[in-house]
Amino acid sequence: MKKHFARKVLAAALAMLMLCGCTGNGPTENTQPPEEAKSWLEDHSTTVDFALTEATKHNQALARSLYEQLLEIPPIDFSYGGEQFSENLSAWEKVTAQADNACTVTYTHKTTGLAVILGYHLFDDSSALEWDVRLINNGSENSLQVKNLKTMSLSFATKGNTKLFYTMGGEDNENAFVPHTVALKDGERVSLCSKGGRSSSGIMPYFNLYTAKDKGYITAVGWSGQWAMTTEKKNGTVSMTAGMEKTDFYLMPGESVMAPSSMIVPWEGDSQEGHNDLRRHMLYHHTQTMEDGGLPIGPISYGVWGGEGMDSHTSQAKAITNRELGYDVLWIDAGWNGDGTKISQNTFDSAWYENAGTWDDIDDLYPNGMIEVSNFVHDKGLGLLLWFEPERAYKDTELVTEHPKWFLNNGGSDSVINLGDEEACTWLTEYVAGLIKQYGVDVYRQDFNIEPLSFWQAADEENRKGITEMKYIEGLYNFWDGLLEACPGLVIDNCASGGRRLDYQLLGRSVVLFRSDYVCYSSTATAEANQMQIYGINFWLPLTGTSSMGRTDSYNFRSTYGFSMQTPNIISKHAEQLVLNQEFQKTRMYFYGDYYPLTECTTDETGWFAYQMHRSDWNSGFVCAFKRLRADTDTLIVKLSGLQKDVIYTVTISDTGEVFTATGEDLMKSGLTISIERMKDSRMIYYEAKS
Repeated sequence: MKKHFARKVLAAALAMLMLCGCTGNGPTENTQPPEEAKSWLEDHSTTVDFALTEATKHNQALARSLYEQLLEIPPIDFSYGGEQFSENLSAWEKVTAQADNACTVTYTHKTTGLAVILGYHLFDDSSALEWDVRLINNGSENSLQVKNLKTMSLSFATKGNTKLFYTMGGEDNENAFVPHTVALKDGERVSLCSKGGRSSSGIMPYFNLYTAKDKGYITAVGWSGQWAMTTEKKNGTVSMTAGMEKTDFYLMPGESVMAPSSMIVPWEGDSQEGHNDLRRHMLYHHTQTMEDGGLPIGPISYGVWGGEGMDSHTSQAKAITNRELGYDVLWIDAGWNGDGTKISQNTFDSAWYENAGTWDDIDDLYPNGMIEVSNFVHDKGLGLLLWFEPERAYKDTELVTEHPKWFLNNGGSDSVINLGDEEACTWLTEYVAGLIKQYGVDVYRQDFNIEPLSFWQAADEENRKGITEMKYIEGLYNFWDGLLEACPGLVIDNCASGGRRLDYQLLGRSVVLFRSDYVCYSSTATAEANQMQIYGINFWLPLTGTSSMGRTDSYNFRSTYGFSMQTPNIISKHAEQLVLNQEFQKTRMYFYGDYYPLTECTTDETGWFAYQMHRSDWNSGFVCAFKRLRADTDTLIVKLSGLQKDVIYTVTISDTGEVFTATGEDLMKSGLTISIERMKDSRMIYYEAKS
């Protein structure tokens, strides 16, 4: 199992740049869980071992060729003192440090001493090429003005129809992760950006640029803040630029800032194989790893509201374990923290929101502290997931009162702790790490229910536009790195009002257990919109989960599939939930594999929806199909992908018990026929190579 790459590219070149300190000093030792209490997470990691496909090998050659080009023509651009970097390279001294599949190239301005450091990396196990960017002022005076910094600036030859494929972000409505395709017309620009300073709010920071029908480039912006991307087709070429949305700053002597990183996955032939190359790359290099180097298995979590308190949590944990319902983790969401004056068991009132900034467990709810719950669930063989939102603090809460200089403000009731302030970042890292240890937390769930962009912009000094955001984002990475270092074995659940920070930099440090808050609105959320989340997000990301919101019919439950699942209070439906959980235990492991959509993307109730997940290392997979409410046919024929032509596969329709065999060639060319008589019903169909 390869370790993820997200924090390693510029390690050698940037060793002089200190990370936020993190000692992990926490509360007293006697509050720790007993040593014999073993977390579920300790034994629940997995590995993937995919052989390189011929398509990947071909695309790797394309990536290497592009890499060699970028060493000569840097893939960035900006205005420096009024002169464009790309048009004035002679003003910069270039130094190259080469090592295997990595290379660091430093451009230093000959007059002012501003250094621009690019760290490139190729990979033996994927066709991706990545580069990181950092700026350092090595001069004795303030640098000249850096404007419109674009850390991705590329141009490609194009022929025929050119188009851009992307998906919406983690919205709390039916548009979450819905894909879009835009035809690029000559002389026209298409511009996209994130919303409010969270990287996958509005638009996901992943794109597939088709330069021909059977050729293109999948790209991604590695930045957890506000990004912008523009494509333009002109005179037989198509250009793509990306980076922070607005930059106009100077650096003081000795000052250093991190800029957005970039990823590109070139592909030829089948675009879906390009997407699967990306998925594998994300698994290998941008997924949090466990202590043993493996990938975390997505838990089946039993969700409770923090405001319910100790007695409710322990009684529910006892009930689900006594009935052996197959749960892995007790998920305690918001409502457990505060000063005790605002307590409510109502999930959607304001009490939980207004308590952010006071991170004490409420005495009335947890008279013996959260550790009592932790010890109880660990004794039952469960892990503990606990919700936090440490970046946001409400007015007059403890943290704001005690450390007002640490916070950014925009005139409202909320403040944002300035992670770009080294003192604040170090304190928060040590404090939260201490709480994680004190409470015996296995999965640390970090939420972020605020748009930070206006806070960053309000804090920027004159002629320093973008500096606060740059330093904040680097501080955020240091904060999460510090938690992982201080708390071995910890898993970070990446939540920001659902999936609104799903860039590859944060994903290298976390998992995604709740990809969209849309499911929270269970009374209006539709199964078909949830199906479209599966359709859209799996082009880019292999491991995301969500919640069933208590729906125990197979049609709705399967509509929320991913690598993990959360269910709320459903003790009254334990028999139904047991059956669903048993199926999900098997199904979740296939999301680590390749993804193939089998139908078009639509929420039209007259149609079907189906997709395939395939594990080439196991030579097995599944097809999940949904016949919608007004479907005009009882059968659907789908052609599978990724199978071996001459291999005989055993196919099992789990809902009916039907079993038959077919060759890989038959399943891929003639197809698999799926029959459903009832309206609004589904099928899970598993296949495996016959031994």
